[in-house]
Amino acid sequence: MRPYTLHLSNFRYNLTVKTIKLANIGKCIYCLTSSHPLQTEHIIPYALNGPWILRRATCEKCAAITSSIELIILRGSLNLFRAGLDFQTRRKELRPTTWTLPVTRDGTEEIWTIPTTEYPVFLDLPVYELPAHQTGKTIERGINYVAHPLVIPNFQSVSEALKNRGVTSFTLKNTWEPHAFARFLAKVAYGFAVSFYGLDNLQEAYVLPYILDENQSDIGRYVGSDTTKPHEGKHFYEIDLFRRGLEIIERIRLFGTLPVPDYIVVVGRLRDPKNVV
Repeated sequence: MRPYTLHLSNFRYNLTVKTIKLANIGKCIYCLTSSHPLQTEHIIPYALNGPWILRRATCEKCAAITSSIELIILRGSLNLFRAGLDFQTRRKELRPTTWTLPVTRDGTEEIWTIPTTEYPVFLDLPVYELPAHQTGKTIERGINYVAHPLVIPNFQSVSEALKNRGVTSFTLKNTWEPHAFARFLAKVAYGFAVSFYGLDNLQEAYVLPYILDENQSDIGRYVGSDTTKPHEGKHFYEIDLFRRGLEIIERIRLFGTLPVPDYIVVVGRLRDPKNVV
């Protein structure tokens, strides 16, 4: 089948993005409760300028769990990237305006404090193995990742400015939590699958236990990366939804106009063949 695709083009970082409602669910997509007040769920977080939302789709308890996953990524590994590209935020006052940069100048190592606008903003998304569910590989714990390709969108301008100040080299540091990022990808994929097929048409959501419980240890069974070389695409965000038989598979590209990896998520299995498109 041809994939059902969401994509965001003509992306401008520093604008508030107009939301696009994909569905009004009426129950929590995670615990299925409909007896508690329900909140809006973003497919890709607001803080990454994600436009797609599900109305009345998560309860307060589950929202706290998924928000905690997102915060690990947004205020951790992607914090500088978000600030450097001026993504939207509800807490502008908490966003750092300066960052430390280890540099070498005249043979001496120094630590500089540099404004965000002058900093070498970088992206180093983790690359995983393919999901074990697809390869048949045994996964006992965690998720295996094989690389962190480095992308610096403003490299030329920033490196020239540093060179003019006598800098011969600089060091970029970042920390990723591969398991948390895999849970983040699972959440993105699951939300999109629900928006397209509906909760009632999902017989089993393979990724749901991994989203809700950080102690589920073998997330590499259903989340991974395409092993081809990271490449640039046409769309800043792109999610392609396929099916293999009744199984739902998604390919996710985040920040896709940069040379980034494609992520693969085996979301789950459909209930009724008559409802498959």
